[in-house]
This record gives sequence, C-alpha cells and structure tokens, in this order.
Amino acid sequence: MMKAKTNALESLRALIAERQQYEQWIATLESKREGTPPHVFERVNGDYNTRLQRVMTDIRGHAEELQLSISTLSSRLIEVAREEDTRRDALQEAELRATVGEYDQQQWEQLKIDAERGLEKIAGDRAGLDNQLTELRSIQKLSGVGSTGSVDDVAAATQDSAAAGGDALASQATGAEHQAASQTRSLQTEEPQPQAPAPEAR
Repeated sequence: MMKAKTNALESLRALIAERQQYEQWIATLESKREGTPPHVFERVNGDYNTRLQRVMTDIRGHAEELQLSISTLSSRLIEVAREEDTRRDALQEAELRATVGEYDQQQWEQLKIDAERGLEKIAGDRAGLDNQLTELRSIQKLSGVGSTGSVDDVAAATQDSAAAGGDALASQATGAEHQAASQTRSLQTEEPQPQAPAPEAR
C-alpha cells in the first residue's frame, strides 16, 4: 500500500516537472515570435500547448487521491496529538499519586520511565506524519489542484478567535465597571434637592 502511494507521488512529481518544462518552453517561444514565420511559430506553439494540456489532465487525475492522502494524514495527526495529551495527563496523575504516597519511589521511577518512552515514540510518529503532510501539501500547491488548511492553522485560528473573544469580553466588562463607577460618583456628588414645606392644616 505504501509502495503504491510512493509510486503515485513520484508520478505526480514527474508530471509537475514536465508541466513546468512546457510552460518554460512556451514562455521562451513567445519571445521568439518576431522573426519567426507565423505558420512555424503556430505549429510549435500548438504542439507545446497540446502537451501541456495532456499533462494538466493527468495531474488533475491525481487530485482526488492526493486530497484523500492529505485528509488521512491530518486525521491521524489529530489522533496522535490526543494520544500525546492523554499520556502526559497520565504521567502527571502518576506523579501526583506518588507524591501523596500511593506509589513508592521505585514504582514511580518505573512508571516515569515507561511514560517517557511512550511519549518519545509518539513525538517521533508525530514528526514523521507532519513531514509527510508538509510534503503532500507542497506537491498539491505545485500541482495547482487545490489545498486545505492544516491542523495547526485551524488550531491557531481557533486560539486567535478565542483570544479576540476574550479581549472583547474584557473590554465590555471594563466599560461596564467604568460606567458603574461613574454612576456612583454622580450619586455621591449629587446634592439633595430641598423639599417644599408641607401646607399648614386649617
């Protein structure tokens, strides 16, 4: 399965290189238009454009497969990140239990060693997946068949949005405090109005 994917990516890289070659030839050919008999120019230009269109069709044929690979890797990265968080939480929990005396020093040391080994392996898996995803997105960008946002970009966008929302709430709260303080000062400085004397009873 992996060999088939590797071969497909190699084929796509070759197609992209071929496309770039034809585009370069067409651009160079355009600079030679003057001084070239029109029928000769059109024949060569037509040949290059026909080849370019064929390559573009082949590249688009890989679009679905490429996008599927990117989506699969993105989902796997999310799973690995969650697993890493779970293991870190478990390590902190074990440390807390050791601190209160549930585990002796030897038990805690063994738990710590096992947990750190697991985290090291997960970090390696995550780095490998991230490198593969970066490569696929680079190929996708070069192929011109579309692209999607990364897991980290989505996370960054979410964090930015949350931060913006928090700033807005803080600003609203500050405004409300200032308004309340202003009202309090107004009430404190406002002098009581004299009351009219009550009419005498007859």
